[in-house]
Amino acid sequence: MNSIRSPSSANNLVGIRPTKGLISLDGILPVSFTQDAVGPIARTVEDAAIMLDVMAGSDKTKPGAAYSDALVENGLKGARIGVLQNLFGTQQIHEEVNTATHAAMEEMKNLGATLVPINIPGLDTDKLIADLDVQKYEIKEELNRYFSTYRTPVKTLEEFLAKDSFHASVESALQGAQAVENPLTRQDYLARLKKLETLKKQILQVMDEHDVDVLLYPHQKRLVVPVGEAQVDRNGIVGALTGFPAITFQGGFSAPTASADWRTGWH
Repeated sequence: MNSIRSPSSANNLVGIRPTKGLISLDGILPVSFTQDAVGPIARTVEDAAIMLDVMAGSDKTKPGAAYSDALVENGLKGARIGVLQNLFGTQQIHEEVNTATHAAMEEMKNLGATLVPINIPGLDTDKLIADLDVQKYEIKEELNRYFSTYRTPVKTLEEFLAKDSFHASVESALQGAQAVENPLTRQDYLARLKKLETLKKQILQVMDEHDVDVLLYPHQKRLVVPVGEAQVDRNGIVGALTGFPAITFQGGFSAPTASADWRTGWH
């Protein structure tokens, strides 16, 4: 899911999606046990790192054991950052995001980082969502598990749908999930899981070949849409599918508009 990074990206905050498994999902209602994660959203990188220490149970009594211990001045000096060209938009509607991202990249260079342009053949977020996303197979199992484990007025997704007490925007997805019989044994689901492993290996191989520490790309190719509309051109699926850690941080502001003016707040 993009529930950590998308709000962070839209609201000029820092969001950390940790490595899969770092923070327990106990008590959480995820959509997908393969793709979902829990992580902090904060105002600054330091605040987010401190929150991650607490959420992950870092031992502050041991030097270097906490994520916040890694926050050092001139931390970008000598870093090699792979700029994932595939995930930048190429149309005019993507221009403001690209401008802000490139400005942030220049600042990174000024702070001592080396930027390495990278293209991964065939890496396209729309295609990843269409071909590898497994949420629709796992959501029924997750909801049934949650409802049966905790004190809730319903015990299955089927019962929940019968109550008709959900927002219309999620009805189609929930109805579709309920209609899938034995989702976790379906061949198309198992095939997607295999493709996920291939994707992970492909990305790690490219990073190794270019000797980069991290990959950089805009979380979403275009500006956030008005409330009520579906956000498009999101790149967050890469982190969700691979389970690799991902951090969204401030990249600057777009120009104010009638519906979004950072100088006076939302209209």
